[in-house]
Amino acid sequence: MASQDSDKPLISIIIPTKDNVKLLKECIESIETLSSYKNYEIIIVDNGSRKEEAKKYLKSLKHKVLYYDKPFNFSSINNFAVTNARGEHIIFLNDDTSVISQNWMEHMLEHSAKPTVGAVGALLFYPNDTSIHQTCFVSIL
Repeated sequence: MASQDSDKPLISIIIPTKDNVKLLKECIESIETLSSYKNYEIIIVDNGSRKEEAKKYLKSLKHKVLYYDKPFNFSSINNFAVTNARGEHIIFLNDDTSVISQNWMEHMLEHSAKPTVGAVGALLFYPNDTSIHQTCFVSIL
């Protein structure tokens, strides 16, 4: 868990995964090293990893790791994780994403905190210079 800054809302970052150690590690490290917003928790949801490397890595994490032992269903996995989240705001990330901007959470929170906004999206950039819009931040005030 990141250091707490009590004057800002807690953000729960939910990351489903299965046997993707390299990608998950890059994702988590990018959040921890690049994010300027510090009041967050990371929740990893393992959907049945079988590789020993993945099991060992998940056990070594300082973040909350949940185990979802049912067939893959992206919505169900995320809904399960939300019931275990403490944040006032939720970010859904795939394990193959990496943070590229220090103030990404502040920018999303700025919009998510508005009373007329229910979800905020992000622009995802790919190594081949393409991009898509992704809704991934939800306010649950």
